[in-house]
Amino acid sequence: MQRSSKLYTILTGDGKSPMLSLCVIRRWIMINYSKTTRKRSLAKTLTWRAMATLDTFLISLMITDSFAWASSIASIEVLTKMFLYYGHERLWSRFEWGID
Repeated sequence: MQRSSKLYTILTGDGKSPMLSLCVIRRWIMINYSKTTRKRSLAKTLTWRAMATLDTFLISLMITDSFAWASSIASIEVLTKMFLYYGHERLWSRFEWGID
């Protein structure tokens, strides 16, 4: 029975430590299955913007004491920062740094 050399290497690691084998498998799974999808990035963008815009609105309302000004500030901020966050999220999804 012949084994695939790549699969065999992943499962056995260096052959010295079973723990290393588990680490190798875990790393392989993270590299191949942990990439952030565009849908996930968009969902995170929208939910974060809802929370952050509410925060901006409340702070603006406390500072200006004007519902109209607070609404204007939050409206402008929601549009600009949504695009910035999405771009930032997609850029980060290209890197493996920080993924355990």
